[in-house]
Amino acid sequence: MEDDMSIRELNRRAIVAGLAASPVGGLPAALAAASAPSCPTLAAAREFQRLKQIETAAYAKYDEIFEALQAVRKEIGAVEIKGELVYGVWRLNAIRDYPGLPEAEYEAVRALLEPLQTAHDKAYDQSGYEEADAIATEAQEEAYQALIAAFETSPTSRAGALDLLRIAAEQIDEAYERGLSSDLEERFGPAMREAIAVLETAAKGGAS
Repeated sequence: MEDDMSIRELNRRAIVAGLAASPVGGLPAALAAASAPSCPTLAAAREFQRLKQIETAAYAKYDEIFEALQAVRKEIGAVEIKGELVYGVWRLNAIRDYPGLPEAEYEAVRALLEPLQTAHDKAYDQSGYEEADAIATEAQEEAYQALIAAFETSPTSRAGALDLLRIAAEQIDEAYERGLSSDLEERFGPAMREAIAVLETAAKGGAS
């Protein structure tokens, strides 16, 4: 099992390293020049890249606001319970239910938190956290739908084929780094095989 994982990891690294090392955002210079504007994959890939940049910027803003809110919360005051800083009664109630908190400890902590609750609520409302979270979530969903759309296209140019391979490689890389299984995995194989078929045809002189 470990040998199989090592082989997959080496294959993934080879794909990612090979595409990342190429000029023009993963496209070899000669092939980038041969891109076909009408290629549906090329258009879909560019739309995904555009929306991915918006998503990245939205989450950067979200992180900035979250860190600022946490700093304000620490200034207002918090109580540490089981290694977690608890800022409000709402969180205290959640801890009380799961994984469980002795009633006496709950009442003692609640007495400390209640006078701070108004200040915490005000800090939260003024932080812009909810809006940033909503914007980032929407941007993530739009980028995800664009990614699916890109995988559902069939490339008709070498540039589009390479874009499809690069996006698939990036998604594989991201999945490995996060240690997560992606529901896009079933799309990787078919998309990459279609891209490879285009490149094979191009190598025989039959495609732009």
